[in-house]
Amino acid sequence: MSNEAQRKANPEQLKRQLEFQIRLNTLIQRIQETESFSEVMPEIERDLLSLLNGERITVYQRSRTNPELVSKYKSGDEFKEIRVALSTSSISGYVGLSQKPLRIADVYDTAELNTIHTNLHFDKSYDLKSGFRSQAMLVVLIKSKDVLFGVMQVLNRLGGGAFSDMELRNAVKIGLLLGNQFRYELGGTRD
Repeated sequence: MSNEAQRKANPEQLKRQLEFQIRLNTLIQRIQETESFSEVMPEIERDLLSLLNGERITVYQRSRTNPELVSKYKSGDEFKEIRVALSTSSISGYVGLSQKPLRIADVYDTAELNTIHTNLHFDKSYDLKSGFRSQAMLVVLIKSKDVLFGVMQVLNRLGGGAFSDMELRNAVKIGLLLGNQFRYELGGTRD
């Protein structure tokens, strides 16, 4: 089917794509106008989550001295800080180590996690302590020029179910944007 035929066949989809692109461009502009990651995240969290159809977000920063990721920004106030090993045992750590984004339908599904890596598991202790129930997850790299600065994790698709391939691609774009814009600020934790 030609591009013209696709446009005629699905005007509603084109309208949604255009609306998304407008919202993404507005978000990109807000990010680019800000010099500080710590200042912009509280301001854009709601719009970012709406754009990615997620309920919560955690942005992890790579530690300079330890093989781990440390939460730089996160939704919710149940925990002051979250640390995960940069290893195959944690989901965000696996993404940082493998340099591959992940889209997981259900973090509690051991079989699904084992198809990614046999050591991979979801740490349920955060859900148990907070009362929040994690399910679907998008995890993407925050990097610039092949340098890993951290990982962005989006939890639970609005309306339920798994995140789409398009939502994953959009999250990858945003992770790269964050890496390019805040590479000096996200260059690594001091511990």
